[in-house]
Amino acid sequence: MATLLRAGLDTEAVWAAIDEPPAHEVCRRVRSGVPVHQAVAALEATGEWAVIRDVWSYASRTGIPRAEICEVAGAALENLRSLRRAAETARSGTQMSVRVLAALPPVGVVMAALMGLDTFGFMVGTGLGWACASVGAGLSVWGWRWMARLVADVPLPELTTGVLCDLAAHTVRSGISGAAMVSALEPLAARWSAADQLEVIRTVAQSSRSTGMPMASALAAWADSLRRGAADAAQRAIEQLPSRLVVPVGVCLFPAFILLVVVPTVVAMASQALS
Repeated sequence: MATLLRAGLDTEAVWAAIDEPPAHEVCRRVRSGVPVHQAVAALEATGEWAVIRDVWSYASRTGIPRAEICEVAGAALENLRSLRRAAETARSGTQMSVRVLAALPPVGVVMAALMGLDTFGFMVGTGLGWACASVGAGLSVWGWRWMARLVADVPLPELTTGVLCDLAAHTVRSGISGAAMVSALEPLAARWSAADQLEVIRTVAQSSRSTGMPMASALAAWADSLRRGAADAAQRAIEQLPSRLVVPVGVCLFPAFILLVVVPTVVAMASQALS
């Protein structure tokens, strides 16, 4: 988008050149007579397109060149995409381990049957077998869901992490005062639930007024620091996952394995020996 704007295309042509459903929605509204900035502001989107919508609307409110502000937001989003991909890759390895652990009890049941042991007959034909099967299956499902929830709870960097500080830095470079910049960013901070970033921006603006510190460079440094902090938090959570997964394995999967595999196997072997 920034490249198209820098190439000199007008805003309507820029959105028409993008082959994505959100862009198609904007073009449809524009063709019906809605101004481009209103069509973009009314766009219902999630994820990166929601960020693009909000950044475009911010540029419309402040008068900052859209090409520049889109370039800043695009670079921040690309950085965050890289961080999220790295975290998701690390998390996927743990997800595979979870699947393997959760599959052990049912696989054990099948293996015992293939060895000629009548484990199914014990579980279906006796009261003790029914109890073992019911409790074991329940523990397996509970353990699977517990471990899946632990993996899903690993925090990934939010798409807006540091982006508000990046926008603040570029706003200052565009010649807008610190106070006006903070006021312009308040609606965006509320939409993104980025009160922490807005507080950082206010603090940097106050420090700049009292000490003469370059505001733009300090805000850009804060943006990078916030992204690194989010990435480090995700990495720490992923590194702690194996130790956290020990609990559902010990509480759920190990007892399930005993009830579904060990007990039926021992009973089946004893029955064969006695017969």
